[in-house]
Parts: sequence; C-alpha cells; structure tokens
Amino acid sequence: MPTNPPRLKHLVLVGGGHSQVAVIQHFARNPLPDCQITLISADTAAPYSGMLPGWIAGQYTRDEMHIDLARLCRFAHVRFFHGRVIALNLAEKHVYCQNSPPIPYDILSLNTGSTPPAIPDHPHVLPVKPVAAFIDKLDHLTKTLRDSPTPINIGIVGTGAAGFEVVLAVKRRLQASLSDSDLARIQLHLLGSAATVLPSHTRCVQKMALDALKKANIALHLNFRVEAVDTGFVQAKSGETLTLDALIWATGAAPAGWIAESGLACDRKGFAIVGETLQSTSHPDVFITGDAASLTPIPVPKSGVFAVREGPVLAQNLHRTLQRRPLKPYQPQRRFLSLLNTADGSAIASRGPFAARGRLMGWWKDRIDRRFMRKYQLPPSQQTTHSEHE
Repeated sequence: MPTNPPRLKHLVLVGGGHSQVAVIQHFARNPLPDCQITLISADTAAPYSGMLPGWIAGQYTRDEMHIDLARLCRFAHVRFFHGRVIALNLAEKHVYCQNSPPIPYDILSLNTGSTPPAIPDHPHVLPVKPVAAFIDKLDHLTKTLRDSPTPINIGIVGTGAAGFEVVLAVKRRLQASLSDSDLARIQLHLLGSAATVLPSHTRCVQKMALDALKKANIALHLNFRVEAVDTGFVQAKSGETLTLDALIWATGAAPAGWIAESGLACDRKGFAIVGETLQSTSHPDVFITGDAASLTPIPVPKSGVFAVREGPVLAQNLHRTLQRRPLKPYQPQRRFLSLLNTADGSAIASRGPFAARGRLMGWWKDRIDRRFMRKYQLPPSQQTTHSEHE
C-alpha cells in the first residue's frame, strides 16, 4: 500500500535583519530535506545599519549598504513573501500579514529590529528608522535646502552613537551637495536628554566626539529632553526652546506593537524576553533576536553588533530544533568593539578602556562593514526562481 509522504516542517522567518540573513545562508549550506523555509519581510532589501552613516555621508551607494533579500532567498531556495506582519496567533501557530491569508509555522524566528519610540507626529520630524523611509525623506530635505533662500536650522535628536554619527554624516552630505554660500545658511544642532555626548562610552571617547563635533561646527544642546515640536521650533521639558526647521530623530528603540499583543512574554517596554538559547521564555517554538529581543539573564544594548553575533547561534539552534537536538547557548561578549564613523574618512574606535581616532580606524571600520556585506551580496549568476509576493 502507498504511504503518504512525511509532512514538511515549516520554518518561518519574520524580518530580514542581521541575524536572519545568517540563518538563510546557513540553511543554504546545510539544507534539511524535510524542512520548508519562508522569509516574510516588508522590504525586498535589508539595509545594514552599520553603513547608514556612511551612506548619508556619500561613502557608500544604496546598493552597497543593502542586502537583496529576494535574491538571497532565491539562491538559498527559501520562499520569499513580501508583506508586513500585523499579528501572531501563537495558539494556532499562524502569522498574519496585511491583505493575505494566515501563514502557518512549526518554528518561528523574529528578527524585526526596532522603531523609534513614540515621537512627535509632525511633518518636520524625520525618524531614522525605518531606514528606507528616512533615506527618501532625507533626499527630499536636501532638495528643499538647496532651493531655500533663507537660513535653515536642522536638529538631530540623540546624543548616543546613532545621533552622533548621523549629525556628522548629514553635515558631510550637505557639504558635498551644496555650494559654500548655501552651506553657510545652514546650522546643525545635536540635542538630547543626556548630560554628555555618548554617555555610555568612556570620557576619552566623549572628548574625541566633542572635538569632532566642534570641528564640524555642530551646535550641542545637552540636558534637552524634547517635550513638544511645532512648525519652526522645538521645546524641551525644561521650557527651553530652539528654532528648528527640521528634526531628525535618532534616539531610543521600541518594538513592533504586535509582539507584545501576541502574548509572548515581554519586558515593560514590550521587547520579547528570550533566554540564552534565543527562545522566547514563554513559547519555545519562537526565537527572537536583535533589537526586538530582551535577553536574559544578561541584557545587551540595542546594537547591530549583537544581532550579527547572534546570527550563527540562531541558525544552529533553529537547525537543531528541527532535528530535535539540544540547543547551544548564546554568550554575548562582555566588551565589544565600537567603531563610530566621523564622516571625514576617520572613525573613533573603543573597546573597554581602549580608544583611538584616525583614518586607520576609518579604514578598519570600512573593511569590517564591507566584509560583512560581501557574505550576503550575491552576483546575478547565483540565482534560482523560488519567490512569492503579496
């Protein structure tokens, strides 16, 4: 008598973040015959956050800083579904996307990144995330500045690493696209609630950052917690106001709302709580990595550095789960190398007490970033047809 073939296990990947691309590459090299893989992503190309400041500054093209998810999936024989996730049904094991039937899963992996926290809803506010939308808005802003005959003030909110890199990158972009007379009409402001720039770094790194901001003629406003934004000005919680024509938001991180609404165990901010194997502490058939996760027992910063390092462990654990094998723990590094792009060909490097600034550090950062991207940017010849769209 004929027998029915065994049912394929369905691994569904939501989001094309830094960890997820490592999973796709791993399964391309180590396929499981009884496993079907689907990637769901709202974007067909994933930006690499480490190269965003360099792209703004004109050091990289759009293609150089993006991973073509659709092409990578075709190469790896992974189904690609172009859609935006709006909900999860953990009991029935379904992923819901806009305007499509539910997608069933056996194992689910979320690497959706983060978005800015609640920000003022105003047309003059440009959040850095999602990156694709920011890129388009920044291009429009640059054109507006070129056509405006009046003085312009632009603020960047965030005195952490993202705000520091973005403000210097924007300055470099304006220098490259505007005449000296146009550039003279523009003043950039960096503002944030902290008492110093780069508060999580050492004093030596902070001094290097202050020197870079001074050299670029960036006005710095510390202890400035934005309370309200209106056309032409921004107000701090203290009552202080600044005259600004545009505000770029480069601080904080918040998870997608549907993660907490799904019933996954989450921390007070809505990030999914995961253990050392990168599994949800409430639903072991769901893995979460990158900014969307809150790692226990050792919390890690919301940084692409950790999402990249989580990738190989996530890939192995998904593979082992499908084979019913014991999982491996992810052990985040206590100290990690931070390389901050100063948009002038140099970078600030720090790791623990070590700090250095210069063109050698800039070359080092560029080498690391390009090496990461080369792993996932495939030549056109390495393609097969295996994709699906909304």
